[in-house]
Amino acid sequence: MGVLLLGVLLSVVVSGYAGRYLLGRITLSIAGQKRDLAFLSERLATLANDGPVDRLPAETRKVAYAVAATDSAIRSEEQARYLFSCWHRVHIVIAAALYIVLGIHIWGGLYYGLRWLK
Repeated sequence: MGVLLLGVLLSVVVSGYAGRYLLGRITLSIAGQKRDLAFLSERLATLANDGPVDRLPAETRKVAYAVAATDSAIRSEEQARYLFSCWHRVHIVIAAALYIVLGIHIWGGLYYGLRWLK
């Protein structure tokens, strides 16, 4: 029971540390990219004209590609955020299992340990 408890404890710690660190990095990244997207969209609106895309000035094409790339990155990171919300649920289940195994471990220690006091 002690080995099982140690294994569950280590899985909770590693899962929590990795998830918390990575989730924090994604949240900061999305906020920065949304600011960049707003700036680039405004810049594109000022540069855009009604001509065909292949005849746009080079700067306008670069800004349009940057807007598309930033939008794609935001969507990808929002999907990663969704996966981390799923991770959070799994982490909570593992933590609950930790408390259950801890309770069984304590009960076993008391049950078998107090037998020796007779």
